[in-house]
Amino acid sequence: MTVAGLLLGLFVLFASGCGGGGNVAPTTPPVPPQRTASPDEAAQCLNSDQFLVEAGRSTVKGSAPDGLAFTVRFYPSVAEALAAFARLDPLYASAMGSAVIDYHGNPPAHHGGKPMRLVQDDFATLHHCLLPAR
Repeated sequence: MTVAGLLLGLFVLFASGCGGGGNVAPTTPPVPPQRTASPDEAAQCLNSDQFLVEAGRSTVKGSAPDGLAFTVRFYPSVAEALAAFARLDPLYASAMGSAVIDYHGNPPAHHGGKPMRLVQDDFATLHHCLLPAR
C-alpha cells in the first residue's frame, strides 16, 4: 500500500465519521455556583470603594458615593432572594446572587422629577462586592 493510498483511506474514514464519536460531550466545564459575600465582607468592600455602609446580621445599609440610600438584604438561598425581589418594584430593586438591593424612597434629583436610582458604576461596584470572584 502506498502513502497516497493510506492517506486516501484515512480521509474516507474521517469524512464518513468513523473513528470518532458523533455525539461528543462539550468540553467546557459547568459554571460553578456563584458565592454571595457575607454582609461583613460586602460592607468592607463597599466602604473601600467610596460607599458609606454599615453591616448588620443579614443586611448592609448605607449610601452610594452620590448619596443614594439603599439596603442590601442577604437570604439563605438564591430562590429566597428571587422571591423577595418579586415583591419589590423592579425599577428600584435588583437581585444579585442570594442578596436583594432595595433603593426605593430616594428623593428626585430635581424638583418634580423621578426618584433617583443607582447608576451603572454603583451596580458594577455592588456586583464586585456582593459576588466576589473565587
